[in-house]
Amino acid sequence: MKKLWLLAILITIIFCLWIAGNVRGEEIDDLVPYVIACESSGNAYAISEDDCIGLMQISKWVLTEYNQYRKKEGWRQFFPKGIHYETYIEIYYTGDLIKADLFNARINKAIGTWYLRRLKEHYLQEDYTIERMLAAYNGGITRLRRLLRQGKDWQDMPKESVNYVKKVLKLYKKGLD
Repeated sequence: MKKLWLLAILITIIFCLWIAGNVRGEEIDDLVPYVIACESSGNAYAISEDDCIGLMQISKWVLTEYNQYRKKEGWRQFFPKGIHYETYIEIYYTGDLIKADLFNARINKAIGTWYLRRLKEHYLQEDYTIERMLAAYNGGITRLRRLLRQGKDWQDMPKESVNYVKKVLKLYKKGLD
């Protein structure tokens, strides 16, 4: 009986690992480790000159927007598809998250992933490309939208943002090889 029970646990673990491996197929989720590498070099306690915090360098503006969308019914749609939102962020956070919460690597990664998906699905929509999403993440969605209205593109963002996009994509392509 004990052997059957252990076998059932082993099968369950293997099944969960298989599901987790197959759920990660989304390009945004695949980009996250490279965004982290470029934003903070993996330092969960990093603080930029612009007061962005943590692994994915979350700004006060993104945190405020995240808190607003958490309060709305449709906020769950921005979490990775196939992963229940409660497994992606601590469910005991019922109120607004504050800046100190951004030092929690899990929360920071969840908010950063949410914001990348938000850029893609809400702000950019039909104008979406990976390059534009990364440029907006680094240099600001308002700046990118202004350039797009002027007939320009992400390459016309400040040099820092253009270099950031190139660096993330270079790491991403290396990781795929």
